[in-house]
Amino acid sequence: SLLFPNHTPSIITKYCLDKEVWESLESFTISRNPYTWCLSLWQLEINQDRKLKNKSFLQYLNLLDENLKVDLRQRKIRQNTLRQTDYLLDENENLLVKKILKFEDRNNVKSYLKSQGIPYTSEVHINKSKKSNHQFSESEKKIIERIFCKDFEILGY
Repeated sequence: SLLFPNHTPSIITKYCLDKEVWESLESFTISRNPYTWCLSLWQLEINQDRKLKNKSFLQYLNLLDENLKVDLRQRKIRQNTLRQTDYLLDENENLLVKKILKFEDRNNVKSYLKSQGIPYTSEVHINKSKKSNHQFSESEKKIIERIFCKDFEILGY
């Protein structure tokens, strides 16, 4: 919507809506495995920022790590400044959405969207990274697991 564009953190939406309206919503999210999510973010950044064109995935993870060290209230709302859980938790770290769907479970996503009257076709863009065959190094895995530990825990990966 124009009022709440895609990727608006839930806490902002909840704050702007009346409590009864918020509670009446069928809120959900489609989460991504943090490993593949990072690859997609890297690909997006490479395509959008020429300065990153020659950066390795490890260099990108270090940049991401630095961005995420800034207090959440001071960060810009951009894909490289938020964890998935930053979109979904309130200031007390309570989950704000009623349902978490895993991106990798396409049949469940399709079924849920249909049950909510949301049109779904196989042509829906699936955000698959061109680097999806990337072999993670141990150091890359450790960085992802450290900076996205809350995503792994809360989203069930």
